[in-house]
Amino acid sequence: ATKILAARTASTAGIPCGLVNGQHPERVLTFLSYGLTPSEAEAEVEKEQQQQKPKQQPLPEGTLFMPMPQDGSVGANRRWILSLPATAEIYVDDVCARALAGKQSLLPEHISKVNGSFEKNDC
Repeated sequence: ATKILAARTASTAGIPCGLVNGQHPERVLTFLSYGLTPSEAEAEVEKEQQQQKPKQQPLPEGTLFMPMPQDGSVGANRRWILSLPATAEIYVDDVCARALAGKQSLLPEHISKVNGSFEKNDC
């Protein structure tokens, strides 16, 4: 779980990340030969989003975490929050969901359910 959290943190920061079985260290070379720099990775994600067929090349042997595009739609603070593990879930009504999407505050009367618990400084 720690490796996945680290990969999530890196990819949220715009850094491509790979997990490889330590029994086969030569597989790291498949990630290097895959050759994605952060800007190339963003271009690949953009192509896929536009439903263009990306260039065909062998995939790395392991798990590749593509970076989150650095297009300015998500600020550094929000990227950091996205990289944190969730400790609980909050269910809100439609009015609140629209307000949160518009970067407005969460009001307690719009919370319909909570699963788990929150500690001080949890996100």
